[in-house]
Amino acid sequence: MLHSSKAPLTGAVLTLALTLTLLTHAPPAYAQTLVNPVSEAAYVRHMNKFYVAGGGLIREIKPTGNFFTIPDRVPGDGQFATLDLSNPWPASAPLWTKLSTAPKAMDYPVAMNANGTKLIAFQGGQNVTDTFAQVYDCLTDTWKPSSIRVPKPSRLGLRAVLDPRSNTVYMAGGYEDNDNLDQMYVYHWDTDQLTKDAMPVAVTRKIYYKAVWWSTKSSILFFGGYTLPGPEFVRPEINVFNPDAKSWSVLQTTGSGPGERADMCMAISDDGTKLVIFGGRHYAKFEQAIVGEIYVLDLNTMIWTRGQDYATPRIYTTCTIVDDTFLSWGAIGCNSYCKFYAN
Repeated sequence: MLHSSKAPLTGAVLTLALTLTLLTHAPPAYAQTLVNPVSEAAYVRHMNKFYVAGGGLIREIKPTGNFFTIPDRVPGDGQFATLDLSNPWPASAPLWTKLSTAPKAMDYPVAMNANGTKLIAFQGGQNVTDTFAQVYDCLTDTWKPSSIRVPKPSRLGLRAVLDPRSNTVYMAGGYEDNDNLDQMYVYHWDTDQLTKDAMPVAVTRKIYYKAVWWSTKSSILFFGGYTLPGPEFVRPEINVFNPDAKSWSVLQTTGSGPGERADMCMAISDDGTKLVIFGGRHYAKFEQAIVGEIYVLDLNTMIWTRGQDYATPRIYTTCTIVDDTFLSWGAIGCNSYCKFYAN
């Protein structure tokens, strides 16, 4: 079942619908709406609803002359669904509800508004005049375009995080028409407008990072990703952004935490006491590895703990934490091809 009051967070990795087989062979008593597993789905949670949007198929290829593999993406049909987190269910039969079609794209930022009645997907076309964002109304199950525009709507690798106190959404890096990634874009739900603030040089040029709202400190936590140009991995530290002071700092932690990586998943507990980082990829000299590692940071003691590795390493997954259970869905898994060599 989904909810567990006994399984410790450091050992509870519940991965749902990692293959189509798990869904199609669910017991008849639990037969549910079919939601196809994908990679790089956009995702966001509000209370007992976990939304996943878009995504598609990815295969790792190694172009001639490249040391490492790169993703070859094929966007899906804009699948959009919500997972019911309010009641227990078997891992083989999650309680999905299909919703109106979302943007047919992969890995775009999404965020809810503070009261959970609307969702915004920041995914534009190639041109400045293209619609950049779509707003979903949870009550009517309909989408409509936002009025906002940005210089580079095709930018990938950013994350959107809601500050529920001010009903504003933060996207570090921004959508400027360059690779400086030095602007903090702020979306204002109340007015459907974007503003921006300059970011310190030390935290710029990052893409494919992860970010979550830290409720106990009213701040945003950032981890991982690549820097541009390069790409090169970001230092394995957690950056903290305080929206009130518009200030940045580095979280001082102890213990053996995750090293440099990207394409991982990160989630935080509702009470702001546990941060989990799962999966991802890292490079070491001439070797690239996809991992099933899971790390838990106690945000009270600031001590990292490594949990039991998941049997199937993965990248591009979605995740959240419900009570004391870590939940992950979708992704690329690997078995015999978890390591790629530069040869």
